[in-house]
Amino acid sequence: MNPNDFKAFCCLMQEVHYKVFGEAPENMNFARARALSSTIFETTGCWISYKSLMHFTNAACSGIATAINPRDSTLAILVFFLQDKNWQVSVSDTNVLLWYKYRFEKIQENA
Repeated sequence: MNPNDFKAFCCLMQEVHYKVFGEAPENMNFARARALSSTIFETTGCWISYKSLMHFTNAACSGIATAINPRDSTLAILVFFLQDKNWQVSVSDTNVLLWYKYRFEKIQENA
């Protein structure tokens, strides 16, 4: 993951974590990862493994970009989750654009 993508990724994980737990992210344990995975599934209808979410959060907290390599579609699901829509999303090429739009906005904020 390049540095700009990783900065946007860290912002995304921070916002997702804050939305669910109401606090800044910290190294994630099994119980919190399962809760986060279930909450995302209930909201979006898309499943992200609790292990992936645990690795994502821990990488964002540690600041080590090489520790993870998430798919764009997974990142799009997380962006969709932040949008507070109560309808189910299908993972498609058009939905992947959600991640790119989010990423672009975060890069512009940090420029």
